[in-house]
Amino acid sequence: MAPLSCIPGLALTSQKYVVFLASFDGRSRGPWHYRGQGVKLGTPDTPIFWYQPPGSTTRRVIYADLSVYAVAPEDLPK
Repeated sequence: MAPLSCIPGLALTSQKYVVFLASFDGRSRGPWHYRGQGVKLGTPDTPIFWYQPPGSTTRRVIYADLSVYAVAPEDLPK
């Protein structure tokens, strides 16, 4: 198995995700929720993270297969 440092672009991609997640401090953006613990990457139709973008009435939901959709608040997992 090749070390992660040998995978082209992995460091830059990882940095983008860290900056994205660090921006959710609970003050600068609306409420956010994480439910990805124990979920296998690639699992379809399984929301793992959602938040309300500034000025939006919907929530942006990231699923375990890394797809992203706008979802009405009443359609979020309970």
